[in-house]
Amino acid sequence: MSDEEDPLKRVEELLRKAQKPAQPPAPPEKKEPPKAEPKPAGPAPAPAPKVEVRPAPPPAVPAASSTPPGKTPAPPLPKVEPRPAVAPVAPAPPKMEAKPTVPAMRTEEKGKPAAAAAKPRKPKSGKMREPRVEKVVVNIGVGEAGEKLAKAEKVLQMVTKQKAIRTISKTTNKDLGIRWGMPLGCKVTIRKKAADEFLKTALWVKDNKITSYSFDPSGNFSFGISDFTDFPGQKYNPEIGIFGMDVCVVVARPGRRVSVRDRSPRKIPRGHRLTKAEVMEWLKKKYGVEVVD
Repeated sequence: MSDEEDPLKRVEELLRKAQKPAQPPAPPEKKEPPKAEPKPAGPAPAPAPKVEVRPAPPPAVPAASSTPPGKTPAPPLPKVEPRPAVAPVAPAPPKMEAKPTVPAMRTEEKGKPAAAAAKPRKPKSGKMREPRVEKVVVNIGVGEAGEKLAKAEKVLQMVTKQKAIRTISKTTNKDLGIRWGMPLGCKVTIRKKAADEFLKTALWVKDNKITSYSFDPSGNFSFGISDFTDFPGQKYNPEIGIFGMDVCVVVARPGRRVSVRDRSPRKIPRGHRLTKAEVMEWLKKKYGVEVVD
C-alpha cells in the first residue's frame, strides 16, 4: 500500500495545517510627505497682469432695402437716448398747523382766589330733581292698652280723617311693665296730596318754625305738637282729655322706591340723594318755614 493511498497520513497532514497559526497581515507602507520647497527670501514678485485681447467686430453688412424700386426710402428714425435713472424722492411731511397757545390759569383774579374766580356749574333741573313729600307719619304713644289707647285712636281719626292702627311692643321689659306683643300706641300714615295738606296745617300750628337739629343727614325731619286742640276746628273735650303727637316727614326725590322695594333693590346714586341743606332751602321756598338754631 503506497503513501498516497494511506488515509492516516492524509489525516495527519490536514491536522498539521489546521494547527499552524495564521500569519498577521503585512502593515501598510508609510508614505513620506512631500518635501516643501524652500521659499525665496524677500517679498514675492507681483504676478503679471493678464491682457485680454478681444477680436475685432466683423464689418457691418447693410440690410437689404425693403422699399420697392422707384420710391424714395423712408428717413431713418432718430436715436432715442436712455434717460438717466432718477432716485425716488420721499414725499414731504404734511405741515402741522400751530395750535393757539392757551394762557396759564391765574391763581388769583382781581384780588379773588382761584376757586371764586372759576365759573360755578349750573344746578341740574327737572321734575326728577325736585324734592317731594313721600309720606307723613303721625304717632301717639300711650304706653298701655285699654281706654287711654282707644281715646288716642279717636284723636288721630279726628285730626287726620283716617283710621289709626296700633303699634305693638317687640320686646319685654319688666321695669317698664311691658311685654312682647303688647299694644302701646297708634299711628297714621298719610301720603300724596293729603300728606302735603296736613303738613301745611301742622307747620302752621308750629308758627312755621323748625329747629335745625330736627333734620337728619338725608333731609327727613320731625317735630312734636303738644295738644291736638291747636289744630283748626278742634275743641277741648273733657271725655278725651289732652293728647300730644309726633309728626315725622319723609322727603325724597322721585326714584326713592328703587332702594326700598322688595324685588331687586338698588342703591340711589350720591348725586340724586337729598341733603339737609337742600331740604331746608326747599322748605323755605315752598312752605315759608324758618329754620331756627
